[in-house]
Amino acid sequence: MHAIRHILLLFVFLFFVSACGSQTENSSSPQSIKDSSEIQDFDQDNDGIPDTQDNWPEDPSLPKISSLWGINGEKWTTTSRMPFVALAGYDEGRTEPANITRIVANVIDFGASPQASSTNDTQAFLDAITFARTQVSAANPGVIYVPEGVYDINEQLHLNVSGMVLRGTGENKTILRFNQGLINSTTALGTDPRRRKLIVMGGNYDENYHLQSGVNWQQWNSDYSAALDTNNLPKRGDMRLQLAEPLSETLKQNIINQNFRIRLAQTMQYGENSDTPELASSIYGGPDFSPSGANGGISVSQQFIVTIDADNKTLILDRPLRFTPSAESTNGGARIAVRNNDNSWSTEEIGIENLTITLPETDWIDHYGTEGQGGIEIMSDNSWVRNIHIINADNGIEIDKKTFNNTIEHVTLSATRIPRRSGPAEHRYDAFGHHGITLKGRDHMLKDFTLEVSFVHDVTMNNCHGCVVMRGKAPQLNMDHHRQGIYSSIWTEIQLGKSHRMWDSTGNPSEGYNAAAYNTYWNIDSNTPELDYWPEDGDGEYPQWGYHRINIIGTNIKQIPMTGTGNRPYPYHPDNAHLETFSPDEVWPQNIYDAQHSAYYSGSMLNLN
Repeated sequence: MHAIRHILLLFVFLFFVSACGSQTENSSSPQSIKDSSEIQDFDQDNDGIPDTQDNWPEDPSLPKISSLWGINGEKWTTTSRMPFVALAGYDEGRTEPANITRIVANVIDFGASPQASSTNDTQAFLDAITFARTQVSAANPGVIYVPEGVYDINEQLHLNVSGMVLRGTGENKTILRFNQGLINSTTALGTDPRRRKLIVMGGNYDENYHLQSGVNWQQWNSDYSAALDTNNLPKRGDMRLQLAEPLSETLKQNIINQNFRIRLAQTMQYGENSDTPELASSIYGGPDFSPSGANGGISVSQQFIVTIDADNKTLILDRPLRFTPSAESTNGGARIAVRNNDNSWSTEEIGIENLTITLPETDWIDHYGTEGQGGIEIMSDNSWVRNIHIINADNGIEIDKKTFNNTIEHVTLSATRIPRRSGPAEHRYDAFGHHGITLKGRDHMLKDFTLEVSFVHDVTMNNCHGCVVMRGKAPQLNMDHHRQGIYSSIWTEIQLGKSHRMWDSTGNPSEGYNAAAYNTYWNIDSNTPELDYWPEDGDGEYPQWGYHRINIIGTNIKQIPMTGTGNRPYPYHPDNAHLETFSPDEVWPQNIYDAQHSAYYSGSMLNLN
């Protein structure tokens, strides 16, 4: 009996070990992705991210897992090279822009006609906007409704009150036909008439009647701001700030009044003569380089929602700090600030949706194309442009550099005008405009976009931190890095088309390198993998891409160039670059923003939320 019992116990033990071994094998990390059907096979809870409870394929050729992320983000830390972008876009990714049902003005009621022969549409739109300004707010938004039809517009439209939404019935159904550019307009907004846009979202006037955008942070008012403790400065990835002095009762109350939202900002100057070389080095991944005598700069900044510690000097952050402040005191050094609603030009919750905007088939003039023929400018925070088709714009959509958390989605840019031949002799192409879509500012989202034609700069980042560009395509898309400290931003799930100009970037060399540190390129595919190439430093007098402290994961690029190869002068060094040579169809997750967003809002990303 004892022998039989021992044999039975041994059998049970072996069976248990075998079962555990099978489970371990099935839950081990796979090595690549073939297609979406196979993703579905091991993503049984359909959350877009496989977890260790799903049944992993045994095929060793399946998903390739990045050392910067892992399967569900377990390899990521707040100090990782991989930037934290889970809070990019409208409402910090919590919700999609609402489908506002309250119609406060119908342009037909103000005299517009959906017939293409109408002559009164411009004034009708202006009157409808004027009336809507008295009816809406961020807390009580409303729609200026434009029924299906064709409307001729000859002046700029300015949506400058929070909560104002301009809505048509759908792309190619509601058509706003602008008949002229704005370079000679006496009423249009924009100090540079060549870059004026036909629709301006947000922005208001200060006491000197100068148009301002974004939140009016009271950076130098002691009731609304405070300096950091320079003896206890935080580093990139930290989750708390130490102030130089305890919060005054007034400042503490103002933080509470703004729902505990603050901004941390520090001015960074460019160039060899910079007064902030430490800050510049932390942003660029090495000493800033720009021509001697350059004196420009940017505000390096980030928003947070904070908890005030009992000592009234410590602020606990809701997200990791994106940059390392320095003790340099230029322009006040590193300071927190709160907005002042009593004296503010800020606007938010402004939307444009379900429209086609068409411009004249004009000839190309000078540098900007047909000057003053831009599409949409976003000068508000927490706003959106969606389901929009823009035809024949020289500058399709631009987000202002002082704004936060805007979303552009489901937009198409096309043209019927005669293009100009552009580009170097080895790869000339037809350009139908200057800038397609431009992102400036902080934490913006551009997604699900199509450029049907090429621009000199298809999608541009300029002075952009924590921004995301994803799920876009073009015939020969170039990811234009237009200098001014483009930092910790992500491009993911991009189809370049022909890739021979994927990194083509310009901008004023006095404004620093084309790209700063920690920008990440994840699942960047093309129709011409043999043409994919490492970002160039250029043949000119000044280095452009600098130290290359960037991350390239899931592309057709298979080798980091060595120092001295090609045209990469000092100070480029390959040790600063991070390349993982997975092909675009192999890397998991396919979209790194979607993975971050899901992990953060599910609570698995270090419980940061």
